Formats: sequence, structure tokens, C-alpha cells
Amino acid sequence: MFRQITVGVVILISCCANAASDKLQLWQDKITQNHMSAHTDSLTADGIALYAAMIRRVSGKGADDTALSLAKRGTELAPESVLLRIILAKLYIKARQCRHAMPHLTYADDVINRQSEHLTDRRYRQIIDRLRNLCASTVENVAFMSMKGQRSPSLLDRLGGDIVPIDEGSLFDRYCQALGSLCAHQGHADLKQGDRSGTSIWLHVGTMSRIRSHDIWTPTLKTHIFHKLNSKPYYGLRGAKIQLDMKRRVGDKKRFDASLSAQSVITQQGPDRPKRTYEAWRMGLTMRHFMTQKTNIGTGIAHMRTQQNMRHSKRFETRLEMATKVTNQLHAEASLIWTRTFRKGGALSSQGRDMYFGVSLDLNTWIFAGASMRQTKTMFARPLAYLREAHQVSRRVLATNIGIHLTKDKTSLIDLHFMRTKSASHYRPDNFIDDAVIIYFQHIF
Repeated sequence: MFRQITVGVVILISCCANAASDKLQLWQDKITQNHMSAHTDSLTADGIALYAAMIRRVSGKGADDTALSLAKRGTELAPESVLLRIILAKLYIKARQCRHAMPHLTYADDVINRQSEHLTDRRYRQIIDRLRNLCASTVENVAFMSMKGQRSPSLLDRLGGDIVPIDEGSLFDRYCQALGSLCAHQGHADLKQGDRSGTSIWLHVGTMSRIRSHDIWTPTLKTHIFHKLNSKPYYGLRGAKIQLDMKRRVGDKKRFDASLSAQSVITQQGPDRPKRTYEAWRMGLTMRHFMTQKTNIGTGIAHMRTQQNMRHSKRFETRLEMATKVTNQLHAEASLIWTRTFRKGGALSSQGRDMYFGVSLDLNTWIFAGASMRQTKTMFARPLAYLREAHQVSRRVLATNIGIHLTKDKTSLIDLHFMRTKSASHYRPDNFIDDAVIIYFQHIF
């Protein structure tokens, strides 16, 4: 009987070795079908070694789900095998499922004679202790600083657009017609926004504390302090933010991500305008499904409440997002967000859509690059005083970046971004093309 099992294992290894990379899914399915039909008799030492080699080969090909299934089957065929227990625990840890790995590490530790000085037993004990440490709950504290410099025709994400045409039939136009000679607008309004082009510098410092645990909610607390300096006087902002993120695995393929944040910002947008204070808090919940070890899809909701000088607004978000690891060097992500904003105090309520797609590529150990496209559309609930109909704003942002890690452990980097924003709207200040160059530096202590 062992001979049949051994021959079957050798055949499976041969299948794995000869499979072409473009037929990965085909041989994964073949292996899965074959190993599920294996006989339930126990494996001998030689059979365990062959089975372990097969699992490593399958995992090395990137078929982690198949390797995990094979390892589970191996522990059924050889329950007392320390080697197969350790391999199964490693695969669970790789899948961030420590709660499933720990029982196998405990079982393997009980099988090994702790007093044995045999080389294999000593090596197994070291591996088990190391894997347990990986799954132990620890507190990680880091601090970081970053600086971003931006040169753009617009410091406030849109051009000046001082002169705005007044539509016939708009509220402003009707009032002027009613007032007769007391009102003469000459068909336009002067918003007096002035020239806002120039250079801005963001200074950003913060801390992050994370309790690493794979069996309960994993909390991460982040604090941020930021200050934006502009080359034009009377334009800038400063503020602080605190955010709590919580993550928890549910089963083998699902995870819940919850977040709660609060921030306060003081900003000024011109020499003739007073400083404004913004206070906001946001809470969100995302359910993430891991389709494979390299691809996940998430859906979530979020609620944000903002107070601006006694004016309140609420924002609701529903989002769908996807991230995948195409290769070890190439990553891609996409998202689609639907928003609805309710404002009081004369401000405009709106609803919108935000689509994003981006890729990032590690060119080598030190250099990385990326590209992204973002398309947003905002539709306002009612017209402005000088517009006849409610306007909408459509924006497309194209960005590319190239950066370099300054240290081997990737704690410092410089990243150069090139961005083009094209905005289309009947409302002239939101109808523009904006090019920007951004240089970004970050260091983690």
C-alpha cells in the first residue's frame, strides 16, 4: 500500500515540475483532485519526506491554497509527523491565520522530546519557538516624519476664476431685474479670488502603535500633526488627527476592517478672508474577502460629520475596492466610491462618484514606480445664485511617480510625482487644467 502512495506522490511531484507557468491553474486542479483521492493509510518516513517536498514545490509555485490543502491532508495521513505539522503551521502563518497554526505547533512540541539533543529535534524546537514568536501578541511603536513639496498653478485645487458669468434666469439675475437701476451686474460677477498659484510645502509628523495579534481584533492607533506652508501669504492650514483602526479575521477568507478618526484643522484661503476652523470625525466599516492569497475584494460604508464655523455637513460613502498582487513586483488596485453629502447653512448638498485605478512596480530592490487614474463626478443639489441650473463637476487626475528607497530596510524614501488634473464644469472656477509636480520624502524611526 505504501508503494502505491509513494508512486502517486512521485507522479504528483513530476506533474508539478513539468507544468508550465501559463498552465498553473490546470495543474493545481489536477493535484487537488489526485491528492483528495489518496488512501488514508499512514505514511512512513520516506513517504512523509516525499509529501513534504511536494507541498514545498506547490507553495513555491505560488499555489498557496493548494499547498495548504495538501498539508492538511498530510497531517491526516501522518498525525505524528512533526515535519508536516510545522509545514502546515507555516502555511497558516503565511495566510495570517495564527489561531489555526498554534494548535499544530503545540501538538508538534508535545511530540518532540524536549530533553533530546538530537540535531533534528533541536532544529524542530528552534523552528517551533520562532513560529510561536511570530504569532505572539506584541506592541509595535513607530514614529515617522514626511515632507511634501508641490508646485502647481493652484494652491487650493482649482484656479482663481475671478470673473464668473451670470446666467439669465438665475436667482441673482432675477433680483437684479427686480431692483432695476439699483443693480447693474454687466452679465458677470467678480469673486475676487486673486492669484493663488505658487509652491506649497507639507510638513507631517506622526506616531503609530499597533498590537499585533492574530486571534482577536488587532488595533492600531495613529496620530498625525500637519502644517501646510504656501509661497503666497494668507494661504495655508495646520491641524491634527487621531485615528483608530481595528482588524479581525473571520474564517479563512474574510476580514473586518473598522476605523474611527477625529481631526481639527485651521485654514485661511486669502488675505481678505478670516481663518476657518474645521472639526470632523469619521467612522467606517469594510468587509474584505480574500479570493486568493494574492487577491482580495472589499465592500464598506463610512459616515463623516464636519463642523465648519457652526455649519454642519454629513457625508455618507459606499465603496467597493479590489487589490491584487499580479507578480511579486507588480501590484494593482481599484476602487469605486459613491458619496452623498448633506450640508446646512446655505452650503450646497451633493452626490458623487469616485473611481480609481492604480499600479505599482518594484523595478529592483531600491527603485519603484507607479501610475494611477482617478475620475470623480460631483452633482450639486441646487444652483448657485448666479447659475440658472445646478452645476456638476467632472475631474480626471492622471499621475505617475518614480521613487527610490534610501535604506535597505525601506524606512526612508524619496518619491517624485507628476500629476495632471482636468476639470470640466459650467461653473468657471471648476473648469481648468492643472499640472503639478510633487516631491515626497518620508522617514520611519
